[in-house]
Amino acid sequence: MEKKLNIFNLNLKRLNLSAWLTVLSLYVLPYKVAEDGGKLFGYPFTYLQFHSWTDTKIPLMFLGVQVAIFAIDILIIYFVLTGLEKIFMKRKNAN
Repeated sequence: MEKKLNIFNLNLKRLNLSAWLTVLSLYVLPYKVAEDGGKLFGYPFTYLQFHSWTDTKIPLMFLGVQVAIFAIDILIIYFVLTGLEKIFMKRKNAN
């Protein structure tokens, strides 16, 4: 029988954990400094940017969030966690 990919068959607990790990990585992993002096956060792709405060007159304009890149980072961590779980289950069942 052929297996079909079902995109909506995601483990919500693991997806939630992936989102939290992505957000917590902001505090653990180092940031990059952009050419304009701003700071770039996110791993593996940059999804959060702090521009220098003097460039803008409106306080919220110094923060940039790229939601699509954030979602991609969450999915990458989700698939890494899924792969690690499969590897551990194979090792556990082999013993």
